[in-house]
Amino acid sequence: MFLTPVHCETAPAIAGRRGNWLARSWPEIIGAVTAIIFAACFVKVIPGPDVAWQLWTGHQLRLGARLYSDIIETNPPLWFWEAIPLDWAGALLHIPSHALLVIAIGCAASLSIWSTGRLVPDLAPPWRAALLVYAALTLLLMPLIDTGQREQLVLICALPYVTLAAVRREGRAVNAKFAVMIGVGACFGLALKHYFLIAPVIIELWLLVGKRRDYRPFRPETAAVAAVAVLYAIAVVAIAPDFLTRMVPLNRIAYAGIGASKLADMFGPIQFFWLLVSAPLLVHPGTLRRSPLAAAAALAALGFGIGWFIQFKGFPYHSIPVSGFLMIALACFLVENRHGLSFLMRATAAALLLLPLGFTAWYGPFRDDFAPIVQPMLKDVGPHESVAFISDLPVFAWPLSLYRDAPYPSRHYAMWILRAVATDGGRTPALTQIGRQVAEDTAQDYRCAQPVRIIFSRKPINGFQIEDWLLANRSFANVMEHYRRTGTYRIFDIYELREHFEPPPASACRRNF
Repeated sequence: MFLTPVHCETAPAIAGRRGNWLARSWPEIIGAVTAIIFAACFVKVIPGPDVAWQLWTGHQLRLGARLYSDIIETNPPLWFWEAIPLDWAGALLHIPSHALLVIAIGCAASLSIWSTGRLVPDLAPPWRAALLVYAALTLLLMPLIDTGQREQLVLICALPYVTLAAVRREGRAVNAKFAVMIGVGACFGLALKHYFLIAPVIIELWLLVGKRRDYRPFRPETAAVAAVAVLYAIAVVAIAPDFLTRMVPLNRIAYAGIGASKLADMFGPIQFFWLLVSAPLLVHPGTLRRSPLAAAAALAALGFGIGWFIQFKGFPYHSIPVSGFLMIALACFLVENRHGLSFLMRATAAALLLLPLGFTAWYGPFRDDFAPIVQPMLKDVGPHESVAFISDLPVFAWPLSLYRDAPYPSRHYAMWILRAVATDGGRTPALTQIGRQVAEDTAQDYRCAQPVRIIFSRKPINGFQIEDWLLANRSFANVMEHYRRTGTYRIFDIYELREHFEPPPASACRRNF
C-alpha cells in the first residue's frame, strides 16, 4: 500500500511566518494601539454643542423624524446619518451614544494609522513607528476639545488617501482592493462638506503635474470615490430632497451672514501657528520636492486651508484639518530628511510638532462652562420635563439637552437665523420672511411640546432682541399667554407654564416628538 504524501505546514514555519509579520508590522501595531488606548481614556468625554446636536438628531431620525422638516439643519445629511447606527447601538447596549462616538472615532483613527503605515513600508521601522504614533496623537489629541466634529473626521479619513497619493507620485504599486478600501474610507470624511473636496482636487493636480504622460485619473481609489459620490447623491435626492429644495436656498440667504464680519476676524493664534509650521517646509523647497509624503500632506493642508477661507466663519474647529496635515507634513519632512538637517532645524521642527499637542494636553477635552449658569435655572424642573432655551447661541441648550434625557422642544438647534436677521437689519426681505417663519415654527413646536419653562436670552444683537421679535409674532404671543414671567437670572428672562393647554393634533406636530 502506498501512502500519498501530504505537505503540511510545520509549527516552526507557522511561527516563522508570524514572526516575520510581527517584524514587519510592529510599527503599525504600536500606532493603531496608541489610537485605541487614547480613545479608551476619553470615552466619558462630554461632546461639544454641535456634536451633541448631531447625536440627538441621529436619535430622532432613528425613531422616524424627517431631517430638514422636523429638524432644521444647514449641513448635508451624511454627518447625521452617521449618528444613526451609533444611537441604535447605544440603545441596544445601554451605552450613551457620545461614549460610542469616542470609541468609533478611536477605531477609525486606528484603521487610518494602520493603512497609512502599510503604505510606507520602506521607512525604517523605528522611524515609521514614531511617525505613526505622532500621527495618532495628531488625529485624536490635537482636536480633543472638538472630538467628533466633521473637521476631525475628515482629517482621520483623508490621511491614508493623501498618503496613497504620495505613493502614486513615486510610481509604486498598491494592491487594488486596498486602494478601493482607502477611497471608500476617505469618502466618509470628504463628503461631510463640499469644501473638503478642494483638497483631493489639488492632490490630483499635483499628480498630473508630476506624472504627466504617466498620469492615470482612473485608479481604484478614484473609482471608489466616484462610485460613493454617485450613491450619496442618489441617497440625498431620494431620502433627503429637502436639503436641496429648502436648506440650500436658506443657506445662501441666512447662513452666509453668520461668522466673521471682516478679514481680521479670520486670523488668530492658530493661523500664526500655521506660518510657523510652514516655515521649515518653505525654507527647504528642494528637500520637500524629494519628500512626496510631506509634499502631499502640505498640499492637503493647502486645500483644506482654501476651504477654511471660503467658509469665512473663523470658527476654531474649521482649522483642524489644516493644522493636522501641516503637523503631519512637518513630521514626515523631519523623518525623511533627518540626516540632511542641521541640529537647530531638527530641534525647531520638534518643538513646533509638540507645541499643539502640549497645549491640548494641558487644556483637556471639552468642558461645559455654561452648565453652572444654566443649572440654577433648572433646579425646580423635573429630569424629564421639557425646557426651552431661546438664544442665538447653542451653548445654553447643548450639550445639556443630550444628556438631560428630556424632550427638546424645538426643531431649531438655536436661533442663529435670527442673528442673521439682526445683522441684516431688514435690508433683505427674503431673510426677514425667514425670520418670521422661524417665529411661526417655534410657536407651533411649543404648542406641541408645552415646555414647562421658557428661558429667553436678553443679550442684544446689534440692538435686536430675540424675545421682542418672537413676541411681536401673533402665533408666538398666543402661546406665551399660557406662561407667566417669574423673574430674571443674569441675562435671562424666565417664563413658567401656568397650566397645560390643549395641544394640536399629532399630525400637526413634528414626527417622533
